[in-house]
Amino acid sequence: EAIKNKTFALELTKKVYSEDSPEYVSLLDQLSISYSNAGNDTMAIRLGTKVLEIRKKSLTETSSEYAKALSQLAMLYYRAAYSGHDDYYPEAIKLQKTAVEILSNNATEDEKNDTIYRWCSVLGAALVDLAAIYNDSGNPAEAIKCQTLAIEHEQLYLGHNIDFSVMYGETLADL
Repeated sequence: EAIKNKTFALELTKKVYSEDSPEYVSLLDQLSISYSNAGNDTMAIRLGTKVLEIRKKSLTETSSEYAKALSQLAMLYYRAAYSGHDDYYPEAIKLQKTAVEILSNNATEDEKNDTIYRWCSVLGAALVDLAAIYNDSGNPAEAIKCQTLAIEHEQLYLGHNIDFSVMYGETLADL
């Protein structure tokens, strides 16, 4: 039902605005997540790829917003890999590493603009996501490196330690 409603809203938004509009892209992104949650990884990744292509036209490939779109697609690949498509881990890692690199290059500017999530910075969250992908793909050493970088970044950014287990349910000790 959620997919049907979001698909209807997407088509209506396409008629009222355009496929390049922020409203359309946002709904397309939500629909990709709905497909992922429903277990239709192929459709989720196809729609997530379309979101990234649209973002690529309207944003520079060095912007944090573009990096967030990369990260979202990486997470769709990760969910598919975690669900049994092990061959998707390399693509998830590649996309998330690119997102982390872009966010790292933009961290100072993003922090000036206070671009944060509720518990941590965008870069901190991206690093923890990369740590999860590495861990579940069988590379705990890289996972620990990423989570350590995330903790160090958050200590500098927020001025105190952050408990990532609040957000992600796991810490270095769990990896």
